[in-house]
Amino acid sequence: MYLARGRAEEALKDIESVIADTPVAMAYFRKAQILLALDRRGEATEALKTAQKMGLKAELLHPLERPAFENLCKSLL
Repeated sequence: MYLARGRAEEALKDIESVIADTPVAMAYFRKAQILLALDRRGEATEALKTAQKMGLKAELLHPLERPAFENLCKSLL
């Protein structure tokens, strides 16, 4: 929600809290999106790779999430 409102720093704090409690692939995907918005490409790439290592694939996402995932992959990998 914060990211959509242009409040990426707050979004990052929230997602880091989520990851600390429940480190799941989708949270790392969100973290990669947030880090890219903050122009922290190296960290975003690592977060995306972590999500993929945890099994995240486009076909596992909701159809509306797939374009964002594919664009993120093209931007970072």
